[in-house]
Amino acid sequence: MILTTILLAFSFAFSQTNENQADIAIVEFSGTGISDLEAQTLFNYFTAELQKATDKSFMSAVDVTEKTSVLEINTSNCYSKECLQDALNALGVQQLLAGTIQLSKNKYRVKVKKLDSSKPSKPKTYSIRYKGDVDGFITELEILAWNIMGAQPPGRLLGKRKPSQETTSEKIAANPWSKRIILLSAAGLSGASFVSNMAGYNKSKSRAEEMSDYKIGYDAHMKSANSSKTKAFGSLAVLGIVVGYGIYDGTFSFKEKDD
Repeated sequence: MILTTILLAFSFAFSQTNENQADIAIVEFSGTGISDLEAQTLFNYFTAELQKATDKSFMSAVDVTEKTSVLEINTSNCYSKECLQDALNALGVQQLLAGTIQLSKNKYRVKVKKLDSSKPSKPKTYSIRYKGDVDGFITELEILAWNIMGAQPPGRLLGKRKPSQETTSEKIAANPWSKRIILLSAAGLSGASFVSNMAGYNKSKSRAEEMSDYKIGYDAHMKSANSSKTKAFGSLAVLGIVVGYGIYDGTFSFKEKDD
């Protein structure tokens, strides 16, 4: 009888521990170009919608701060896979969310990483860009919360969306794949031009050598050869600039940058 009572007590305590264990932890977003108060306000809008989008329980902000205080997760330097894994282990939750909010020239950018304990080596990245007033951005941020939870955003949010004022050129500039395509196309054209002009140079030079005894013909072909050579090296210079810029800018790096 005593043994049964002890087992029931342990079972009850264990079940209470599981019930109190949160499913999801959210690290407060770091902000760039906005004040701490603005970042906190936007973060509150985001977390409020997260809680509406799922039945899962969330760890309190106090507990998250306390358990991650020894990590770099409270700074903008901890969005690497390894650092997020350390935070997930420290918090003991099923999912961890961490992100950044940036504002520059009336353009907002949000990047959120979600790490699941079932796939700790494969964090998912969610991002939005929005140009416009803060109300329109908040709506997009709230919709993002539903998307992260894998739920359909409600009509109350979809109905008040305001289109981003971001231009096509701005979208291209912000999209690394668009930049890659443009730079790779420029590099390809420059490379093809170099090959074509060098072939023209060699052909004209060969004909000039065949007409070495005929000055007018020789001079004409050498002039054509030199022109092709100049164009070839001009194309080579452009190719070098394009490749150099792509490497310097990180456009040719296919590894995702950690914010």
